[in-house]
Amino acid sequence: AFPAGIYTINSAAATGGTNFQSFADAIAALNCGIAGPVVFNVVPGSGPYTEQVVIPSVIGVSAVNTITFNGNGDTLQFDAVSGARHIILLDGADHIHIKKLYIRSLDATYGWGVHLQNGADNNVIDSCTIDMSGITSTTTDNSAGIVAANSTSNLNADGEANNNVISNDTIIGGYQGIIINGSATALNAVGNTITNNLIRDFHANGMELTDNDGAVISFNDIHRANRPNGTTFAGIELGTGNQNMTVSGNRIHDTHT
Repeated sequence: AFPAGIYTINSAAATGGTNFQSFADAIAALNCGIAGPVVFNVVPGSGPYTEQVVIPSVIGVSAVNTITFNGNGDTLQFDAVSGARHIILLDGADHIHIKKLYIRSLDATYGWGVHLQNGADNNVIDSCTIDMSGITSTTTDNSAGIVAANSTSNLNADGEANNNVISNDTIIGGYQGIIINGSATALNAVGNTITNNLIRDFHANGMELTDNDGAVISFNDIHRANRPNGTTFAGIELGTGNQNMTVSGNRIHDTHT
């Protein structure tokens, strides 16, 4: 198993010792599981990193043995395509903390900033900037800041992501900011928290939740003040099948400035 500890991601240095030259190299080191909590610190100024990142389920993770990617304000970017729209995909990954990372799509048509699927549970996306502002497409499925759905191309597909925390982030542009889907036949989106985020200048929806149980949506600032071509607007949309939801203290403004 990969030893617990603090490591660096630095593109200017080769992979070896406690450094990894890319996100892909760092994730490859986790293939045999982890022996304790692991932190990857991106060296400030070493980016941008042009990579499409997939984090799978990792053996040994827990509420104590977390895996943290601390971006230190550096950039992870990719030219997303139709068949793989994510910049970061948490594919069944649990207890992953992504912090202070600037995540950007380079494509004008496609971009899902962070995609959670197949039971991606107990993850934290905190203090990141997810920038989809370069996307000019206004097709529903093409772009969003954060997506929880078990599909690579359908934003409204059933999802499976529980007890995740999305906090203190800035999400810019895209068709919508955040979409989290559960399932009408199973409790597959339980206990998710969306709090203290700035969600702005999206095309249609600030956030949309369907078939969620016990989600908390609080103290988010949602607006479209800098998007001149807005038509349809929903600040917070609760679709079918939601229960035990708390929506509190959000500010929704400048919908058609």
